[in-house]
Amino acid sequence: MKKLYYLITLLVLLGCKKDDEAPVTSFTRIYDHSNYNVDYRPLDVEEGTESYVILATTTLDRTQFPGIQLVQVDKEGEFESSYEFSESTIAPTSDLMKIDTFFYFFAMDPVSLQASLVSFTPGFGNITATPLNGLLYPLAGSLTSDNQFLLLSYNPDDKLSVISKVDRTGSVGSTAAYTIGPGSDVEEAIINHYTQPDDKLLPFFCGEVSGSLVYFNGFFNYSMSLVFSNFSGDPAGVVQGQFTDAGIRSVLPINGSTFAISGYQFDDNYIYPSVTLSTGGLSSSVDLYTSNAAEWRPHTPVVLKDYTLNEVEYIIYAAETKSRQIALYMYEKNSGNFAGLTYIGYANPFTLSSLTVDDENHLVVLGTTYVAGRFRRIFVEKISETDMEKRTLKTD
Repeated sequence: MKKLYYLITLLVLLGCKKDDEAPVTSFTRIYDHSNYNVDYRPLDVEEGTESYVILATTTLDRTQFPGIQLVQVDKEGEFESSYEFSESTIAPTSDLMKIDTFFYFFAMDPVSLQASLVSFTPGFGNITATPLNGLLYPLAGSLTSDNQFLLLSYNPDDKLSVISKVDRTGSVGSTAAYTIGPGSDVEEAIINHYTQPDDKLLPFFCGEVSGSLVYFNGFFNYSMSLVFSNFSGDPAGVVQGQFTDAGIRSVLPINGSTFAISGYQFDDNYIYPSVTLSTGGLSSSVDLYTSNAAEWRPHTPVVLKDYTLNEVEYIIYAAETKSRQIALYMYEKNSGNFAGLTYIGYANPFTLSSLTVDDENHLVVLGTTYVAGRFRRIFVEKISETDMEKRTLKTD
């Protein structure tokens, strides 16, 4: 572990150097280090005051579960520092969240399988992992409008999908648990989600529709389903999937019961920039599938993000293509009309992890590419407002 930590701190940048004459507002950085055998998988990127922080996983010697790596780069993409967690804290969810000056994510104890809330400050100070009693197998997290967290977890003993509200101290508040229904146990599929992330990663996520209505994508009725909950005994509404073969991959609330979504039907993908979902009844994701997004590769991750350009609100769809590029589609939020498209990547394969919009309205895209054709490495691409307009918006 010490050897891996030492080598990670020797990250060097492949690409252009800093421009000493003017701030760099757009760039692509690929981060390499001298140990070709080290493999890591970025999960999410979040903006700090003077930096970007990357949450990633690493391989561990004594467990099949992934370890945790943090990397901090400055606003021009130059490496600043890194931190590797011990093997007592593993398997982070793919959600890095920020409140005030603190960053947060959920992780797991490798022995008890208990979830914990991990917090730290820029430069990896004040690192704390607070156990969340009674919550096991953390699968997804999100930030709420009142600066608390939602956590989706799984109870393997009672076969329950559990949605909980957690405050910044790690105190667990409102919680609702829903049976996965009849059928075989899904614990093996969940373990594979942690240990085989490159093989049909399951789209676990959670979020907030309003202050009283939340949603999660997890196992319900023995299928990956989109469940709406007000923390009562029964779900408020369910968009039923088809085991792990069909369901919803990502959602973005627009207004009331209107959402932007992406979904999958076996190897096919589909999108709706604006669709009404039954948040108070039962429906099926199979009924949403009408045509395949033919450019996307099967089982691609899909990230949806609000973005404003020239005072017009858009929704960005980010996904991987069959040619192993990352495609960024822009749709007008009000109308759902297609507005533009750009790509990341060319010769080497590129994979998508996350994207965020920073305080200066730059789009920051996180993923992986390959060095020397076979060594997977983290990349960050930052795209300014001006470049987004040039690259994506249609012109008459």
